[in-house]
Amino acid sequence: MVARANSTTLTTYMEKNIFQPLGIENITFNLQFKPQMLPRHVDMSMRTGDVNAQFGTAIDSSAPLVFTPPFDLAKSLEDESGGAGAFASLVDYSKILKSLSADDEKLLGPDTVEELFRPQLGGGPLEKFQELLTFKEMNNIMAGIGVGVNANHSFGGAVIMEDIPGRRRMGTMTWAGMPNLYWWIDRAAGISGVFGTQILPTGDEKAIELFREFENFVYAVVKWLSKGVRD
Repeated sequence: MVARANSTTLTTYMEKNIFQPLGIENITFNLQFKPQMLPRHVDMSMRTGDVNAQFGTAIDSSAPLVFTPPFDLAKSLEDESGGAGAFASLVDYSKILKSLSADDEKLLGPDTVEELFRPQLGGGPLEKFQELLTFKEMNNIMAGIGVGVNANHSFGGAVIMEDIPGRRRMGTMTWAGMPNLYWWIDRAAGISGVFGTQILPTGDEKAIELFREFENFVYAVVKWLSKGVRD
């Protein structure tokens, strides 16, 4: 839709309106367009053992990991997919999250950012979404929000509707990528972060545990620095 509305390709549009304003050089839908990224392409691993037939997650999160041949979603698509299939360095991806958390208006104006984060679900759809989050496996797939945490969904991802002590504030937006990639944007605290693995299947319990440790560490460091402690 974006490509057609602007008479261009999605790649060209994003290069002009997202990547260039933020100085991003390492995000692409096709690695052939960014050959400098090829040597740093991370191998994929698969958690061995049985898979939960209902959710597609690993039953034994302590099972060994084995190499699995990488796959390129772009090769199976005629056009770039706006919802999946991009390759990126976490450093460059974090620049997008930082821009939105800081409301620096390099990507979106204030009103558009507010709409991006605004909870959109109500009634039956909200009840169903929150029901799904009561399943640990589905909760892990949906960015590891945490069973029992009040959440809604915005145009950009899941939105946390309560403060989580020591971690994210109410209004934080978060989501995940298939090989256990997780990100969050906490505008109230001015904090954002991205955590990545290349592990399948999605919703890996060990990856979620490590992601939460990473997030806890980030907030602890910010709290420490806010007290004026310096090396």
